[in-house]
Amino acid sequence: MKKVLTVLLALLMILALFACNSQQPGSTGTGSPSPSVSAATPDASPSASATPLDVTENADELGFFTDGVDPGSRKTYNILFAYPYTLLLFTNLMGTLQELAPRLNINVTSTTGEHDVDKYLENIQTLADQRAIDGIIIIFDSSAIQRIHEVCTETGLPFVVVLNADRDPATQSELAPCVGSDDVIVGETETQWLYDNYKTYWGDIDKSEIALVSTNASVRPNLNDRAVGAESKFKELLPGNTIFPLDMTQDVTQDTAYNQASALFSAHPEIKYWWVTNAIETHAQGVARAIETVGLQDKVLMIDVGSDIMVSEWNNDYDGAWKACVATSNYQYMSSAACAVVAMIDGKATPESLWASQRAPGDKCTFLNLPNEVLTKETYKESFNKYAKLAGVSTLPYPEQ
Repeated sequence: MKKVLTVLLALLMILALFACNSQQPGSTGTGSPSPSVSAATPDASPSASATPLDVTENADELGFFTDGVDPGSRKTYNILFAYPYTLLLFTNLMGTLQELAPRLNINVTSTTGEHDVDKYLENIQTLADQRAIDGIIIIFDSSAIQRIHEVCTETGLPFVVVLNADRDPATQSELAPCVGSDDVIVGETETQWLYDNYKTYWGDIDKSEIALVSTNASVRPNLNDRAVGAESKFKELLPGNTIFPLDMTQDVTQDTAYNQASALFSAHPEIKYWWVTNAIETHAQGVARAIETVGLQDKVLMIDVGSDIMVSEWNNDYDGAWKACVATSNYQYMSSAACAVVAMIDGKATPESLWASQRAPGDKCTFLNLPNEVLTKETYKESFNKYAKLAGVSTLPYPEQ
């Protein structure tokens, strides 16, 4: 009897071991197939894991891309557009984002600090704490980049920076996805255009008689880079000629630019011809007023970075010394930024995966360097209509004849 029991126990142990072994990954306890690593859900498949790296590859000329999620199949996302102070450029960027909102199924709200960084950050933090927003598109106040980066990071929300870079002060690595232009190159473009076109306005003058005025707000890194680019290109093209840096330190108001430019022009009657480059449109506004006040309209050629104020002047038949602007379409800025923040909310991209193929060595995230062009009174309408058509707007900014 004991032998029989021993044999039966041995058989039961063998069966139990077999049953346990049969329930390893690849089968269920009932013997039916279970998901394995090779037959997993899409989230675990090689193609899905590569999706964040590929999500921007279908971007069109505007920078608009899809992440594979139908916007109409999900809830409407609430996006905050934050800008540090009121400026026509920022207002127009907000308008462009609102035009794109239906296509992306987003609601857009905005906030500003009106030059008060503490208020700016408090507004952002309050909206995040209230869970009133799902993501942020932000223009940094370039005098407080590190503080703003910290607050945006602490919200835990996806954010994309527009216009400014967001660099580690120690390593200069880009810390967040940014959409903008290389400011040194933009500044160089200003001076190059003046060099290429001055004969159109002045004829074949003696180049040694040209001096440069370069407006700047050097505390703001992006504006300082533009001034550096403009001045370095001038030294390259007209070595030995005089440069008058007009540094407003942190001030970006037209009144300060007007006061400093008026004093400068009046103090140097010996200069026969002036080129003026501007790091920001509001400086150009002030300098343009100064040129008219001192009566130098025929002796100055001026260009700036940014098209919004310049275009409003051309729309009102302005024909003074301010001849051109270096511009990037607002549709390009906001298409890229809006699609990026939506892709992160959708879970189809990370800050590090966006535009990965275009990342500069040493950067943690990508600074998406957008193309720019020089606009004049003769060309701006065609350019604005071109980008409006690409965006699919129903009414063009300027009727075509």
